[in-house]
Amino acid sequence: MDNTSKFFIAEKDGFLGTALLRVGPQSGYTGLAAWPGTAAELSDERALSLFFQAEKPEGVFLPCLTPLGAMEPAENLSRRLARAAMVMAEAHKAGVKKLVVLLNEDQGPGSFLGQLCMQYQSEGAHFFALFADGVYGSRDDAFGYEDYPRLVLSRLHQGKIRHEARVVIPGTMEEKRQFLFVDDLASAALHLMLHYDSGQPVYLKSDSTISLKDLAAEAAKAVGYSGEIHFEGPAAPYLPVVARAEKYSTISGGAKFDLPTGLGIHYIWLREVQMRLSALVIMRDAAADIASCLESVKGQADEIIVVDTGSKDDSVAIARRYTPQVYHFDWNDDFSAARNFALDKATGDWAVFLDSDVFFSMETRGRVKMILSRFWGSDTDGVMITRRNIDSKREKIVMVDDQSERAFRIDPEMRYVDPIHEYLAFKDGHIKNDIAIDDHDLLIYHTGYSPERMEEKTQRNISMLEEQQRTHPDKLYLNYYLASLYFHTKDFKKGASYAKKSVEIGEEPNADAFAIYRVWSSSLRELGDEKGYREVIKKGLKAFPKMPDFYMEMGHLLSEEKKYAKALEYYEKGEKLEKEFKKNNPMEVNMVHDKLGLLYQEMSEAHRALGHKAKAEEYAAKQKEAAAAAPSTVKPA
Repeated sequence: MDNTSKFFIAEKDGFLGTALLRVGPQSGYTGLAAWPGTAAELSDERALSLFFQAEKPEGVFLPCLTPLGAMEPAENLSRRLARAAMVMAEAHKAGVKKLVVLLNEDQGPGSFLGQLCMQYQSEGAHFFALFADGVYGSRDDAFGYEDYPRLVLSRLHQGKIRHEARVVIPGTMEEKRQFLFVDDLASAALHLMLHYDSGQPVYLKSDSTISLKDLAAEAAKAVGYSGEIHFEGPAAPYLPVVARAEKYSTISGGAKFDLPTGLGIHYIWLREVQMRLSALVIMRDAAADIASCLESVKGQADEIIVVDTGSKDDSVAIARRYTPQVYHFDWNDDFSAARNFALDKATGDWAVFLDSDVFFSMETRGRVKMILSRFWGSDTDGVMITRRNIDSKREKIVMVDDQSERAFRIDPEMRYVDPIHEYLAFKDGHIKNDIAIDDHDLLIYHTGYSPERMEEKTQRNISMLEEQQRTHPDKLYLNYYLASLYFHTKDFKKGASYAKKSVEIGEEPNADAFAIYRVWSSSLRELGDEKGYREVIKKGLKAFPKMPDFYMEMGHLLSEEKKYAKALEYYEKGEKLEKEFKKNNPMEVNMVHDKLGLLYQEMSEAHRALGHKAKAEEYAAKQKEAAAAAPSTVKPA
């Protein structure tokens, strides 16, 4: 056998089974095959026999770790032992070359299965038991495994998010134990499958001993808990005493995951499992979109809450296929009121709020909860997620990407404000701590800006905004949104007027200040007001020296005047700022990123005009690369 041989993993859903499936491919084991049915179906003799006949595995991993120190109900125990015995019997009949039973104690059930391995040895089979002490790394707390480090991490995390000054943990601080991360046990099992030829049981443990006090201190570092840790009572049932420690050997070459590393990974898993995520959606006549939206959060959200504002199509019926929590809200021309109504229904720790015409990309939807759980218990209030604007056929991009707060921690002090272009804010007015994440982590597609949908939506929004602007003429964001909408309807005169007024009003929370300058300058350019356009570009360069956009625009102006050397100074500065953009402007979106091909084309032409042949060819090649890499089409979703 070698690492390309076919190996069968029974009990694949247990924490050790998932570790084997995770570690195996990373270590070059390409033939791992998991039992396709449920754990209960492993006791089906015919199903197992057919599986072995069809798959013909050379080796079998049989994870049978028991709840540490817990009294397992007799019925559960008998069923588990029957499944293990059936797997061993069918593996023997099928002529499997090697089978390893993974156990965490050689007493009780472990002793029985260990003796069964020895019996099969006497009948010519190569079956052996691998006993491992102090294994941790369980991803859930379902019956079948609960480890002490998980308990400690969980209690410290709860103490952190509840701001508790003191956390109580079972055990005595001077007790010493050895802990082995589950991925190290999986690596050892894979190694033994190929390289262990004796039939004698193998006993495995960590190569270091640590007191429970020091374990808790390391766990507190992983969690970020700074309060007092108090030990109380015995550690059992989480930590059985190893009676025959002299039997145990350490992993050859040492464990890959030391305790701080293992606890850090374990804490990430724990947050993902324990955090409750609420997916919230408001909709109206969204029958064409709502299934894609809800499908993209199915399996990630612990609850899906849909608020309908008066649909006349099949939206409600479609939504009910995904969740029983579909509510009606009487529409009152106030998006914040509808969103807050949905928020009041949520019971999660964090929420992701989607419009009905958006959905997570296929590449990122499977990690929504995992990514957001990173921020649970931190000082982050909200997460900005990139939105890619595509046509309704999902074939091409129709507008530059943007970022907005789509996920946030649920806090009764945070509410949506303003009837249109609503945003989250604290009731007392203090600024939220938001963070932007890369579109490789999470990406949302949006079909609402499809050309056939834009006209109706734009006119609706203009009407609502103008009504508000009449009563609040000095609200910056109202003037900016009107400027943006008029620009998109090609009423550039009104676009420039409202943008200018926005700039004159000054700064406001939640205002995208750079975008205001961008709409202002673009409106003037479209009007042919070259003098005004140049002045706004200069103001933009002064106000936003780390944004690359206006450097590119000024370079373009200078190129048109045949001032190529000066133009290149601006082009090169813009190129440099684009490379540093994520670091300098984590909450902004720049246009240059989506126009790199055009930037390089203009730089190539400027170098060519100056007689710089090599540089011109260099940037011409960069232009081709940028064009090939640009996300001009949409991946299937």
